[in-house]
Amino acid sequence: MIILIIAYFAFMKKFLYSLCPMVLITGFPCPGCGLTRAAFCLFHFDFLNAFLIHPFIYPIVIYLVIFGWNRYLLGRKMGRGLLWGMIGIMAAMMLFYILRMFVCFPGDPPMSYYEYNLFAYIQKVIQIVWFV
Repeated sequence: MIILIIAYFAFMKKFLYSLCPMVLITGFPCPGCGLTRAAFCLFHFDFLNAFLIHPFIYPIVIYLVIFGWNRYLLGRKMGRGLLWGMIGIMAAMMLFYILRMFVCFPGDPPMSYYEYNLFAYIQKVIQIVWFV
């Protein structure tokens, strides 16, 4: 599984300009845009920039630690508390994404519009075919 993830990152970075499928298709950032950069900031102990890039990196890391502790050290399956915690984090991320789109979009990465996306390309092809 880890080899597939590494292959995905290597392929996307080598041949495309983004790792995010939503950005490649629509040009708009997804609710998780910035989480990878925030995680790299955490790995470099740059806690402030991790928070500024995507504040939900901390609840996600805490959730993953609790999940890993329960699953692999205690041998428990995902209980209702963990399930509701995941749903709560996802719902809060969606609300934060909507707020961020109104306040920050378009702006500095990750809240940028990427004009070389699949929808824009299809729209140009349709315009060429339709008006010719």
